[in-house]
Amino acid sequence: TSLVDKSQDGKEYVDRKHGAGLNELRGFFYEEGMFHSSAGSSAEVTVADNGLVKTVTVRGTIARVPYTQTVVLREGDRKIDCSLRIDWDSDVRIGKYAQENGFNANRRGFYDTRYALNVLFPVALDAPQLYKNAPFDVCRSRLEDTFFETWDNIKHNVILNWVDLAGKDGGSSLALFSDHTTSYSYGSGFPLGLTVQMSGGGLWGRDYKISRPSVMRYAIVPHAGEWDSAGIQGESAVWNEPLLCSTENQRKAGAASYIDVSGTGYEISAAYMTDNGLVLRLFNASGDGDPVKVKLGFNPGAVSETDLSGNVTGTPAVTRSGKTSEVEVAMPRFGIRTYLISL
Repeated sequence: TSLVDKSQDGKEYVDRKHGAGLNELRGFFYEEGMFHSSAGSSAEVTVADNGLVKTVTVRGTIARVPYTQTVVLREGDRKIDCSLRIDWDSDVRIGKYAQENGFNANRRGFYDTRYALNVLFPVALDAPQLYKNAPFDVCRSRLEDTFFETWDNIKHNVILNWVDLAGKDGGSSLALFSDHTTSYSYGSGFPLGLTVQMSGGGLWGRDYKISRPSVMRYAIVPHAGEWDSAGIQGESAVWNEPLLCSTENQRKAGAASYIDVSGTGYEISAAYMTDNGLVLRLFNASGDGDPVKVKLGFNPGAVSETDLSGNVTGTPAVTRSGKTSEVEVAMPRFGIRTYLISL
């Protein structure tokens, strides 16, 4: 019912006039002819606190089916990490209506994601503009809504990794991360919603049944400004591909990085060894076109810019300092560059 961002002078994110709660589950169970919501029954809430991490666990039912939601807050981390598990005990039908002859029909009930099971985020933002990422790109939606139910009126409602509702003139915004590609819902009278589950007739005339628990992770990031100034693309990449750690007793404490692109707006798209050396592919996710320094934790023999076939197209400047070095690179936003580094 409330989400306050203290870093934005106590900005209240929840739109209390909407009627839905933040993180509420809601969907249309068409065999019963009604919407069901996680707010329709009481839930058990427990809180675990170790000082740096607080975990809120919510256990309840939706349409008599048990679910568990966890909400994790970490000291110094603006993300609110969430997970969901729904323990279905049978194939419950969820969607707008039972789809008949779905392979040939133009009108299809499963297109309208407002009727799928959604987790909802009703937020009070000033005329928000929706952005979302795509492979090696970020798009600004020009759609008034994501609602459609016929093949010839199809709309782009796919979330690859994240969507961001950016408030007007750099105001308060909210990003939503998803751990898998699915769909989202948004438009007049309907809050931002992440599709969790549908069941029934679907694409290519198949009957998509529920045969196992629904399990997913997602996160929300309250922030100011648009996605690029707020570093949403980079934060999503870190969240979706977390650092893998191991503990050791003998190694001395310290910091080291083999390839460091921090502060550049760049991402490492690929890095792999060949007989000729290390192939490094960089993607400019949110930086501008000005030159930046990519730090290497070693001194390379030579660095060449290449095309995808391995042909040399340029030679970037390399600055060496002791056992480390820096490579100066430049590309436009959403550009991709490949480098061959001999060791």
